[in-house]
This record gives sequence, C-alpha cells and structure tokens, in this order.
Amino acid sequence: MANLKVLVLALAVFSLTAVSPALAADLELSVSPVQQTVTPGIVAFYSITLTNNLDSADNVSLSLIGPNLQWLQDGVYLLVTVPGKETVTSTLKLYPVGEEYGNFPYTLTAHSLLSESRTATASFSIGVGYGGKLALPYFAASRQGENLQLSFKVASPVPAVIPITVKIKDEAGAVRGMFTVQEDVSEVKIFEKTVALTRDLAVGVYTVEATIDGTDQTRTAAFSVEPRRSVTTEQTVVQGNWYDEVVVTVTNNGNVQEDSYNLEYPVPADKLTGFVTRTEGCVAQGSEKTCSFVLPPLAPGEAAKVVYRIEYWPSAAGFAAGGVILAMLAGLAVVSVTRRSSSATSSPRWLKSSTESLSPSDR
Repeated sequence: MANLKVLVLALAVFSLTAVSPALAADLELSVSPVQQTVTPGIVAFYSITLTNNLDSADNVSLSLIGPNLQWLQDGVYLLVTVPGKETVTSTLKLYPVGEEYGNFPYTLTAHSLLSESRTATASFSIGVGYGGKLALPYFAASRQGENLQLSFKVASPVPAVIPITVKIKDEAGAVRGMFTVQEDVSEVKIFEKTVALTRDLAVGVYTVEATIDGTDQTRTAAFSVEPRRSVTTEQTVVQGNWYDEVVVTVTNNGNVQEDSYNLEYPVPADKLTGFVTRTEGCVAQGSEKTCSFVLPPLAPGEAAKVVYRIEYWPSAAGFAAGGVILAMLAGLAVVSVTRRSSSATSSPRWLKSSTESLSPSDR
C-alpha cells in the first residue's frame, strides 16, 4: 500500500440545489456510496455533496487523504465557490490499476477559505478484488526459440491449487496441443510457465487458449511461427571384404518443404567408386572429387539417402570385374526417401512427446 498522501482537488462540474432548513452545520460534506468493491481496471464512481448553510457565499477547498491517489481521475482545482444556502454536487472517480488488492479508506475534507474553523469531512472506501470468485484477469504467450513462454494472473478467494487447461490451436481452429498447469494461489498471483515445443511447427499464427477448469474464465493469446530452413547430413559406412558402402542421410529439420535440394558431397578420387544413387556429375579436386545429387522434395521431418560404394579389388582383372558391377550399380539410380509415419502425418503432435516437456516448469 502506498504512503498516505494529501491531494487538494475541486470537483469540476457542480449543480445547485435548495438547502433543507433542518441542516444546522455551517458547512456539510457527504460521499455516496460510502463503500463499494470493483475489480481492477474498473472505474468506481462516488457522488460528492457540499452544502453551505450560511447566508453568504463561501470559497471552499477540498482535499483527499488516502492511499493510491494516482487512481483519482479527471482534473484538479484549488477552489470551489458555494453560494449561500446552496448545495453543490459532483462526481469523484477512482480507477484502481496495478497489483493492489484489498479495502482502501479515504477521507475527503472541505476547508472554508473565509474561516479556518469551518470544515467538514466525509469518509468512504473502495474495495479492489474479484468478488469472491476465481478469475483469470490476464494471460499472455510468446514463442522464444523452441519454448512457449506463458504468463498468468490468477485470483482466488481462498488459498487453493488452481488447474488451468491450455490449448494450442492452428489457424483452422484445430487443437494441436493441450496440457494442464497447476499453481498454488492465495488471493492474487502472477506466475510464468515454460513449455517445450517441437522444432517442426508449421509456418503460421497459433492461438493459445487458457481456461481455469470448471469456470468460464478463459483468455487467449497468439504467437507466430516464421519459416525456418535447416537441412543436415549424416554419413554411415558399412565395411565389407571387397567394398565399403557409404550411406549419406539428408534430413529436413526445418518447417518448410525443400523442393529441389542439391547435395554436393566429396568422394575419394583415387579409388574405384560406384554410385547406387545416380549422380548429376562429379568434379575432381586433388585426392577427392565432389559429386552432385539432386534430391526429391522433402517435407519437414523427412529424410533422403544417397548411397555409393568404394571398391577394393586386388588385381587388374578384379578392376575389370568391378567395372561390370559398378555399371550394374549405376543403373539403380534411386534416391530413397524416409517419409513420416502415416499416424504422424494425419495427426501431428506439436508438443514434444516426453513427459518432461509436456509438464511446464517455472521459468
């Protein structure tokens, strides 16, 4: 709670009414209602009534004492002129924002500038809360690398573990991921969670929907996935008595399809080499030659294999025989592609499958 402050104010618009003869005090001040409760971000309105019971007009200053005076709305005036035997009325507005919750008392005081002894006071208060109900007043989401950063503000009338279901939806509205976070909440709590996402999220805008279980308290946020290209190669060698078979696996780790990826790969220039996969041509460079392979279209997560053999023949006759075998190998000229399984294609999982990644953790 902020330190108490004093603010001199006047009420911008006043209306005049007749004074009841029963009023005896020289100066009277009242505020209505004397107490009200609002949720954060909602303006609270108070009716102010100031009466001058003397025959002559009086100049009156108004001051407000209480916490969070930055909540006071509209202009500030130093002086109010109240005609004799008249009443002026206006409206005071408080706009509670920030993280202050509870009941906050205020005192409004009227001071006559003609006589220091003529004063009047009125007390009122404002309650800031969520009406004794579970509430989700704020929710935000942002993608940071391979993680989804979630921010929550939850209000609970009693200390409890609050479960919140989070759904990730694509542009078509289909649910691509769903999980639950739980948090101990007493009154109001702000907290963050981090969820790991897969690297191959399709390009687009995603909606994140958070709902407190068993309530109508739902908030949404959005994040975008930009195009990302990433192709990796991995080589494995199977050694035999007469040849080594080399398999180069090319994997699309990005989130967009690679339609015509050209692989340029070095192979030994001083050894007999046969290509199970047809090459588009080779260029000798010292002890190596660089061969080019054009791969078929690769969707995100798919891989293609390029295969060639390095032959080891003990004699010239062996080289001749090897040449026949290599000619046969060259006729195979096929790039094999490893596709995603049908289940993964028809029902993609955007969240990582590990239990750890599905359970958000505090930042």
